[in-house]
Amino acid sequence: MIIRGCFHLIYPLQFFILAACIFAPFICLGSYSKYERSGTERSLVIVILDQESDNNSNTLVTELRADLEKNSQEDPHVILTTVSGNFSGEIDAWTVIPLIEKLSVNPNLSSSWYFFALPSTRINFPKLLNLLNRYNSEEPIWLGYGLHDREPTIIHHFSLLTKAKDNFLYPLFPSGFALSQGLVSSLAERWNLNNTAELHPSEFAIDASHELALFIWNEGQGPTLTHSSRFCWVKGPNCVSYPVVQPTCRPLVLTEEIFFAVKTCQKFHRTRVPIVLQTWAKKTHHFALFSDMPDFMVPGLVDLKVPNTEHGHCSKTEAIIKYVEQIMMEQPNIGWLVIADDDTILSVARLQEFLSCHSQVETPLALGERYGFRVMEPENGYNYLTGGGGMVINRAAVKLLAKECRCPADNFPDDMYIMGICLSKASIPLVHSSLFHQVSS
Repeated sequence: MIIRGCFHLIYPLQFFILAACIFAPFICLGSYSKYERSGTERSLVIVILDQESDNNSNTLVTELRADLEKNSQEDPHVILTTVSGNFSGEIDAWTVIPLIEKLSVNPNLSSSWYFFALPSTRINFPKLLNLLNRYNSEEPIWLGYGLHDREPTIIHHFSLLTKAKDNFLYPLFPSGFALSQGLVSSLAERWNLNNTAELHPSEFAIDASHELALFIWNEGQGPTLTHSSRFCWVKGPNCVSYPVVQPTCRPLVLTEEIFFAVKTCQKFHRTRVPIVLQTWAKKTHHFALFSDMPDFMVPGLVDLKVPNTEHGHCSKTEAIIKYVEQIMMEQPNIGWLVIADDDTILSVARLQEFLSCHSQVETPLALGERYGFRVMEPENGYNYLTGGGGMVINRAAVKLLAKECRCPADNFPDDMYIMGICLSKASIPLVHSSLFHQVSS
């Protein structure tokens, strides 16, 4: 069986290491610092790529700021990407590339080095400065913990750099990475001289780490990432930075508060469906399989009377949302809807823990793995939750989508349309988590 989507909550550390992405769907660059703003160049500016409407992110950012204040002899200049400031409303900010030009042109943010971190990154400020001072910041250099692909993957657009595969590296985002002033300046100049298609040839933004490395590498004309094991993936005595595990929240969301909806079709009733029923479905309280045909041999199956399509499944997902909305009206204790495919593997227990950090159900919210479509064209682009690893929306979002979202065709991509365009039109916040992950084999 080809397992296309996995909800990666079973081994959180491993998938945490490979995470592409916990970045903000909506951004305004602001600053947190005791410095009075001035044109004076600093030795280091720290950019924290946090997220709005993400309780986990807010908690981790607070801890990171406190840690920096406690362990830094000099006051670090910290930018929080969700704090109100000069650069607002950037849907492509999580890709990092557009931020480089904005940092370069702002005299208040002039610096020898720029260090990009996630809310989960912890920084030893003196050790980081000591490491960076060994390099000439006027040269185009960037540093981080380098990763490389051994085989093509969906999140890297199934591309494998054959000519440079041994040298091409991309950074482990949770460990942080540093860009020199020389590199930032040259990238900003290139940004201003080229159009969007040349800067980001793919319409899709999936893994910001890999795509940033491709942008900087520039077909071999730019520098490759300089690997340093001091940008650690686990805490150690020589680390300049490392990620921490996301916090555990209480009280725990109960299984009685979650409705699990699995999309399937007749041809998988005897193959994929039994595996779901024999594994994680046993741990659920509210569960249903939604198919295109009735089958009395399959327990918990709902015939939506929506024709199956080879791709897209927009009308099927729309029908599921309307169906579950009625159940939520009858059973107001249900606060969450999880929509999964029949080849999605997930841990119900870890999902409960994850949702416990997002306890609001009356304010619309959507959770999952974020992709972007044409996000560097703000007038046309949008972010969306990819469906393979599971998509989660709370009760308020279910109500809004059931009322306002109508698929243009049965075979429209449900994740791009419902969990992208409709979320955007309804102003429903989209929160990315690396604990959701789509894979292909």
